Amino acid sequence: ILNISVQKVDVNTLIKLLFYILGIILFSFGSSFSLVGFTFIEQKIQRKIRQDMIYAYLNSTENVTSFISQTEVHNRIVMDIPKCIRLVGYYMEGWVYAPILSGIFSLVILFILDKYIALLTLFCAVLNLYSSKLFIHRQRDLKEDLVKEKSSYFTLTQECLDGSTEIKIFSLQEKFEKKALFFLINIKEKVSLNNLYEALRDTLTVFSTDCITFISLLLLGYLGAQKGIMDFSNIMLAL
Repeated sequence: ILNISVQKVDVNTLIKLLFYILGIILFSFGSSFSLVGFTFIEQKIQRKIRQDMIYAYLNSTENVTSFISQTEVHNRIVMDIPKCIRLVGYYMEGWVYAPILSGIFSLVILFILDKYIALLTLFCAVLNLYSSKLFIHRQRDLKEDLVKEKSSYFTLTQECLDGSTEIKIFSLQEKFEKKALFFLINIKEKVSLNNLYEALRDTLTVFSTDCITFISLLLLGYLGAQKGIMDFSNIMLAL
């Protein structure tokens, strides 16, 4: 492979390489400004949802509000909404918008270089995407349970603060300590399990990206260059 890779690079390949680098620079410049637009949309949606939630809570019947503690409502509005809305801003720009546009641009360049390289790269990209989605459904269920456990724990904490005098009078410290310990243990177990799934997903993604993609492209370039159907320098550009 080394003997093939050090062959003289033709002028057309250099021009394509410079064109690709220029395109990536321009794309990165434009992508940085797109985050400003996503942030504006994020803040607008966050304000609307908060306004709707407060309106719905204030205009709900007593039968509905009696099942929802004030602490949980507060946590949903102050803590949970910003985390959810952040998906629209930071994550949409960094995980969806930028990768899709850069991926399309890169595929176009690769098809111009060599269709075999482009098809193999597209296959590896789909494989990487699939590997990153493993365990995602289980993680989603875990995170939903985790939100409920944290809300219950915050509610219990608020009850302890509001009724600290009554708890001492009726000697209920041990009962509330057991409840708090129960929630803390459940939260710890769910966080640990979620981290395990996250580590497994990262391992599979690294394996499919660094091992399968790189090795398959290097082998394709080696065989193609040996048979004279492609330049090995195009493989390096694809990588």
